[in-house]
Amino acid sequence: MTAGRGEGARATEQRFRRLAERWVAGRESTHATAVALSALPPSEWVVLHEPARPGRSRRGCDHLVVGPAGVVVIDSASCAGYDRDDPVMTTEGLPHPRVVRDVQASADAVSERVPGRVAASVWPVLCVGWNLPRGITVGRTRVTSPAMLPLLLADLPPVLSAPHVVAVAHGLRQDLASRSTARAGRGRSAG
Repeated sequence: MTAGRGEGARATEQRFRRLAERWVAGRESTHATAVALSALPPSEWVVLHEPARPGRSRRGCDHLVVGPAGVVVIDSASCAGYDRDDPVMTTEGLPHPRVVRDVQASADAVSERVPGRVAASVWPVLCVGWNLPRGITVGRTRVTSPAMLPLLLADLPPVLSAPHVVAVAHGLRQDLASRSTARAGRGRSAG
C-alpha cells in the first residue's frame, strides 16, 4: 500500500512540475510577443497588455492591439511539449482546436464592445512559441510567431484612420477597466 501512495505522489509531483514548466514557457511566449509588439510605431498602434476579456471571469487575451487594421486580439501559446491532458498543439504541430477557439472567443467578445464598422475588423491572432517561417490560418485565426507578428499586422488591410485608432483604443480601455473594477467589487464582502 505504501508503494502505491509513493507512486501517486510521484505522479502528482510530475504533473505539477509539467504545469509549472508550461506556465513559465507561457509567460516567456507572452513576453516574446510583447517584445515583438514594441517594434510597432506608437503613432499608428496602441497596445494593451493582458487586458481582461469582456464576459470572462478567469483571464483575458494576452494583448489587444488597435491600429490601422482595426483591433487585433492576440493570445500567446508556447510549445512546452505535447501534453495529452491539456494540449496546446496537436501531434501534427498545429495549434490545438481548443486554443484556437479560445482566441476566437476573445475576438468575438471584443467585437461586441467596439463600434459596428470596427467589429468587422477584429482579428484573432495566435502567436506561437515555435518557429513558423510563414503564418497559417486556422478557421479565422491567424497563427504566427513573435518574429513574424509585425509583418502580419502590416499586411492586414487598413480600415481605421489615426483619430479612429485613438478613439477605439480609448473606448476599449474604459470598457475593460470598468468591467475589471466591477468584477473586483463583486468579490469583496460588504463590511
